Parts: sequence; C-alpha cells; structure tokens
Amino acid sequence: MPERTKYLIQVAAETAGAVIVAIAIFFAAREVSIPETNPVEGQSLKFGLDFGHFKIESDILYAGLSYEMIQRFAEENGCEADIRAFYKYENAQDSLKRGVVDILVIPCRDSLHHKVHLDSLAASKRLNKEICWVARREDREIISYINSWLRELCHSEEFEDLMERFRFMPSSSRPPVQFREQKRLSPYDDIIKFRADSIGWDWRMLAAVIYTESKFAINVTSPVGARGLMQIMPLTARVYEVENPLDPEENIRAGASYLARLDKLFRKIEPAQERVKYVLGAYTAGESRILQGMQRMEMAARDSLQNAEIDSMVTAQVDSVKAADMDSTSVSTPAEQPKWITNANMYIDRVMKVYADFCRICPE
Repeated sequence: MPERTKYLIQVAAETAGAVIVAIAIFFAAREVSIPETNPVEGQSLKFGLDFGHFKIESDILYAGLSYEMIQRFAEENGCEADIRAFYKYENAQDSLKRGVVDILVIPCRDSLHHKVHLDSLAASKRLNKEICWVARREDREIISYINSWLRELCHSEEFEDLMERFRFMPSSSRPPVQFREQKRLSPYDDIIKFRADSIGWDWRMLAAVIYTESKFAINVTSPVGARGLMQIMPLTARVYEVENPLDPEENIRAGASYLARLDKLFRKIEPAQERVKYVLGAYTAGESRILQGMQRMEMAARDSLQNAEIDSMVTAQVDSVKAADMDSTSVSTPAEQPKWITNANMYIDRVMKVYADFCRICPE
C-alpha cells in the first residue's frame, strides 16, 4: 500500500476517533446537565407571568396556557407554585434578580423589555417558539430539570390538545372553523358551565360577560384595579375570599357569585331577559348607581319597572358619588347624562351581541 494512502487512512481514523470522543463528551455533558434527582421536590416556588407588553390575543392565550402548565409542573414534581402576573411598568426581571420570584415565564420577543441577559439569567428551551421559563443563573439546575420536563411534555399528544384548547377566538361573530366544529368558546368552558349552572344562568351568557371583560385572558388588569377573567375588583375579591384573582376557577367563581347576588337583588324585575340587563348594568357600573336610579324613578313616576327598558331607566340616574352635589332633575336627556350611563349601555349592548354570537356557535 502506498505511503500516501496509509497516511490518509491514518488521518481519517484519527479524525473519526476525535469525532466519536467529541460526541461522547457532548452527550455526557447533556446527561450531567440534567439533574439525577428532583431539585424542586418539596420546595415552594414563586412564579411570575410577564406578558404585560405582549399581544397575547394574536394567536394563543399564553398567560392562561402558562398558568396551567405551571400548575401541572407543580403537581407532577411535588412542589408548591405561587403564581402572580406582572403588569405594565413593573420590572419583572429585576424582581427575578432580587429573589422576589424564582422563575419567570416570558415571551421570546426581540424587545428591550424581554431581552434575556445571559450573563445573569438562565433560560429554558422555547415553548412553541414563543415563550420560555427563566431563572437566576445560580438556579440553572432547576432550569435544566424544567427543560427535561418541557421536552417530554412538548412531544406528547396531550400538549397538542392543550395548545389547541388555548387558541384564541379573535372574533366572536366570525370565529375560526374549529370553534364552530368543536362547539367551544374558550379554554374554560367546563368551569363556565359549572358556575353558570350553579347560579341558574345560561352558560353562554356567562361566557359572553367574560369575553367582554377580558377576551378570556387571565392577566388583564384595569386602571382601577379590576383583575382577571371577570375583572374582579379588590373588594369583590375580599368578599368572595379570592386568594389569587389570576386563578381562572377562583375568578369565575367570584364573578358568577356576584352576578347571582345581583340577579337576586333585581328578582322583582320580569321577564328574566329584562332582568339580565339590570344585572349587567350593575356589574359594570355598580349596583348602588342602578338602585339609586330605580329609587328616583319610583319616586317620580310611582309606577312599575317590570316592563321598563334599561335605557330609559339609566337616563334618570345620578352618579351616586356626585349625588350630594347634583340636582335630582339635572340629568334629563341622553346628551346630558353622565358618561358612565353611556358606557353601561354600550357594555350591555356588547354583552348581548356576543351572547347572540355564542348561541350561534354553541346552539345549546
């Protein structure tokens, strides 16, 4: 055999050997990076959802999906999960670095707000190319464990079903084909049906209220502090013992209970289709305003409100906060009525329209 041929064979063998060693080292490193024991078992971890600057409505309800995945992770790995949402102007990554939260779930977007500083943070694999879990660098063992858990989950049929369930309905009047075929409205249909049945409501009406309030996004917040799927105010949360307004079950339970209370408050108004307008008006504008308006009308007209339209009722109402400074006859025409009355009417119209759309998607 020529010397040149021997030399080439020797070089090829050495190269192949080097490649094999490199591959062995690579896979050995991967095995070492994944903890042999569960590093989160028995721990109480604080999770943060940082979707405040992210258009979650565009495709998937990522905040709701992430909340459910965190709950699943905690259940399957023997740890407790305290979950909170970060809202606009809150610095979630600073909270992570300071130890206020242990793990952040963030969108993988090329924005300054969500740029991951690899020198101080450890990030998981991207989930559906959109979101990842982030921890402090010293907790990279936990992220490695999370990576192995995410990898197993993402390759399961169950995950595909989960992603499909959290697909967003961009328009209730023109829903995607799968919503009509599956006769579903949201990721929370089972919870909504259960709560609606408990208060004697059509579940599609309860779903319409939730859609109008939050578009089924759990991390929505209002300037006045209302939070979650049904935009629960802090006082309502305390009354109905809501520990975490971010939790879908707790939020819907409290919202449905409050609607049941309002329904009982206006029980004398018949028929039920008319009563629901008063309930919706009170839900968005406050029961004291609606009750004050009803009282003023009774004093003025001495007549039954059973067949009155809510539009004619609210035009005679006076904002309870300003009642002491306003004359009882100062609000007389739609052009002069307080802004909250106009907003309440618009809210009722929106809910009723969404309800009609939902009835077409789910005939029963």
